[in-house]
Amino acid sequence: MAITTRFAAIDAMPELPRAVPPDWNRIGRRFKQYVLNPENRVMFVNGKGNSHFAAFHDGTGEELITLGGVVLGAIFQGEDVSPYMGSLRDFYHPDHRMFFNRPKGAPKAEMMEYWYLMFVNALAAGIVKRKAGEEPGLVPMLRDSMDGLIRLAHRVRYDFNDQGFDFDHDVPFTFREEFRQPDSVGGYAYLMVFAYDMFGDDRYLTEARIAMDRYLAFPDNPWYEMPNTAMACHAAARLNRLGSRYDVGRAVSYAFDHEKGPLHVGKWGDREVSGLMRGWFGNLDESERRIAYSLETLVLLPYLLPALKEEPELAGSVGKYALHAASNAQWFLADRMPEESQSTPHFAPDVPYENLIHRAEGPTPYASGDFFGHRSVYGGAMTIWWDAMMSRTEDPFIWIWDLDTTDFLGRDEEEGTRHRLIYNPYGEERTVRAALPNGGPYRGEALGGGTTLFDRAEGIADVRVPAGTGIVLRLERLP
Repeated sequence: MAITTRFAAIDAMPELPRAVPPDWNRIGRRFKQYVLNPENRVMFVNGKGNSHFAAFHDGTGEELITLGGVVLGAIFQGEDVSPYMGSLRDFYHPDHRMFFNRPKGAPKAEMMEYWYLMFVNALAAGIVKRKAGEEPGLVPMLRDSMDGLIRLAHRVRYDFNDQGFDFDHDVPFTFREEFRQPDSVGGYAYLMVFAYDMFGDDRYLTEARIAMDRYLAFPDNPWYEMPNTAMACHAAARLNRLGSRYDVGRAVSYAFDHEKGPLHVGKWGDREVSGLMRGWFGNLDESERRIAYSLETLVLLPYLLPALKEEPELAGSVGKYALHAASNAQWFLADRMPEESQSTPHFAPDVPYENLIHRAEGPTPYASGDFFGHRSVYGGAMTIWWDAMMSRTEDPFIWIWDLDTTDFLGRDEEEGTRHRLIYNPYGEERTVRAALPNGGPYRGEALGGGTTLFDRAEGIADVRVPAGTGIVLRLERLP
């Protein structure tokens, strides 16, 4: 079926960002080294002897949104994460048989905002799936949590148009109208596809399709928080692989929406901000339009990129977006901003800021935070993911993006097959020298058109990318 592949906000971005993207591999690695060093007061050990991470630099508390991001990043890097499996168990609530963001006994731990509930279960699911063979005891906990989400969806009749759910009192809650989170049905769809992929039970697939039908039927953009929007893109593509016929581009359009959605386009002061994302729906008022958040910016691509394996027609728009996001997300980093343009220049630069503010007076954009803290550990965890997803080329504006590392829904992928996104922002064809995973040999073709790019290559492959387009490179391992 024909899908939406062009987006006005992406078309409005310049072909090339003004700023060269920084070295995200170095940024991700320095963040990881910093937070894993106990002397930096980000990692701590709780009363059970389990390691946890504060959500903010110099903060306190145990949250799965932080632990999950850091641990999954370490898994992507091939590191031993067995010391953190006990930490993950801290977030399983036996009374409700679900993973929550805070441990049992923490204040209001059972009152879960919907976007947190969906995202932390996705993080827990990712850890369990990648480590199921080493930690089999976590698998039934994950299945319990997936079944708990089904009970919740049935309890609210798939209507997540509230702020969250109070599990102790079995009722939804909404403190303010602008806190309603209808997009959570998209995050729920992702989790149900995940459960189907992992456990093979058709009832999860049925739940996923019911949820996706509702998500794509909204007459207006239902966006509230980016994790749900991002996960729904991946879920729609995966469901198409399983026989559905969804317009994945419509799901992507909720993310690439500058008018009623999260996407920033343009400049603040002398810096471009195209590709950065607002934090949450709020009132769609002017104050929220003037803020961009690090987590919400960095979390989209890990879930969106795997969708290109099913929908390669989106490679051009997604590739252009990725280039601008990679360029302009550097303004969250302290060593990329003047001291007068940030709130805590005395902290080490390894942990990014929570947000950027477009100020009417004084330096703009201004790197800052909110009342919980200014340096975001849970957002910074995504830099480890970016490190695992990105490879440099000889051209500073052409990156190679790995579409497999963050794909948790690829149970039926062919053994030895790999996928990469390469976007050429220039007005003429470019030949990109691409390093092949584990050396090769590989055969390479462009998904979509089926064009053979090379019959056999080892180590490095020369890939021709047409002007102003993106290609999804499928690498088939050869004997």
